[in-house]
Amino acid sequence: MSTAAGESMADEIKAAAYCECSAKTGDGVREMFETAVRLTLYDSKGNFVEKQNHTQSTAQSERRPGRDCVIL
Repeated sequence: MSTAAGESMADEIKAAAYCECSAKTGDGVREMFETAVRLTLYDSKGNFVEKQNHTQSTAQSERRPGRDCVIL
Protein backbone atom coordinates (compact mmCIF):
# COMPACT_ATOMS: atom_id res chain seq x y z
CA MET A 1 0.00 0.00 0.00
CA SER A 2 1.39 3.42 -0.87
CA THR A 3 1.74 6.20 1.68
CA ALA A 4 -0.83 8.28 -0.21
CA ALA A 5 -3.34 5.40 -0.20
CA GLY A 6 -2.76 4.78 3.51
CA GLU A 7 -3.18 8.43 4.41
CA SER A 8 -6.30 8.63 2.25
CA MET A 9 -7.82 5.63 4.01
CA ALA A 10 -6.93 7.10 7.42
CA ASP A 11 -8.67 10.34 6.47
CA GLU A 12 -11.67 8.46 5.11
CA ILE A 13 -12.24 6.46 8.30
CA LYS A 14 -11.25 9.41 10.52
CA ALA A 15 -8.43 7.41 12.10
CA ALA A 16 -6.86 8.85 15.24
CA ALA A 17 -3.39 8.14 13.82
CA TYR A 18 -1.58 6.92 10.73
CA CYS A 19 1.58 4.81 10.95
CA GLU A 20 3.65 2.96 8.40
CA CYS A 21 5.57 -0.20 9.14
CA SER A 22 7.15 -3.19 7.45
CA ALA A 23 6.79 -6.68 8.84
CA LYS A 24 9.51 -7.77 6.42
CA THR A 25 12.20 -5.34 7.66
CA GLY A 26 10.71 -4.52 11.06
CA ASP A 27 10.82 -0.79 10.33
CA GLY A 28 8.15 1.09 12.26
CA VAL A 29 6.56 -2.01 13.83
CA ARG A 30 7.39 -1.01 17.40
CA GLU A 31 6.20 2.56 16.83
CA MET A 32 2.96 1.30 15.30
CA PHE A 33 2.16 -0.88 18.31
CA GLU A 34 3.15 1.88 20.74
CA THR A 35 0.80 4.25 18.93
CA ALA A 36 -2.03 1.70 19.03
CA VAL A 37 -1.53 1.18 22.77
CA ARG A 38 -1.38 4.92 23.48
CA LEU A 39 -4.64 5.42 21.60
CA THR A 40 -6.36 2.87 23.83
CA LEU A 41 -4.92 4.35 27.05
CA TYR A 42 -5.54 8.04 26.42
CA ASP A 43 -8.60 9.97 25.28
CA SER A 44 -8.62 12.53 22.45
CA LYS A 45 -7.56 15.27 24.91
CA GLY A 46 -4.50 13.34 26.08
CA ASN A 47 -6.00 12.32 29.42
CA PHE A 48 -5.27 8.85 30.79
CA VAL A 49 -8.35 6.63 30.57
CA GLU A 50 -8.96 4.75 33.80
CA LYS A 51 -9.45 1.01 33.71
CA GLN A 52 -12.44 0.08 31.57
CA ASN A 53 -14.15 -3.15 30.73
CA HIS A 54 -12.97 -3.69 27.16
CA THR A 55 -14.54 -6.83 25.74
CA GLN A 56 -15.09 -8.05 22.24
CA SER A 57 -18.82 -7.98 22.93
CA THR A 58 -18.80 -4.19 23.21
CA ALA A 59 -21.49 -2.92 20.87
CA GLN A 60 -20.37 -0.67 18.01
CA SER A 61 -22.57 2.12 19.38
CA GLU A 62 -20.70 2.01 22.70
CA ARG A 63 -17.29 2.49 21.12
CA ARG A 64 -15.70 5.91 21.04
CA PRO A 65 -16.28 7.51 17.62
CA GLY A 66 -13.25 8.28 15.48
CA ARG A 67 -11.01 5.87 17.35
CA ASP A 68 -10.78 3.05 14.82
CA CYS A 69 -7.57 1.05 14.56
CA VAL A 70 -6.79 -0.54 11.21
CA ILE A 71 -3.59 -2.47 10.75
CA LEU A 72 -2.81 -3.48 7.18
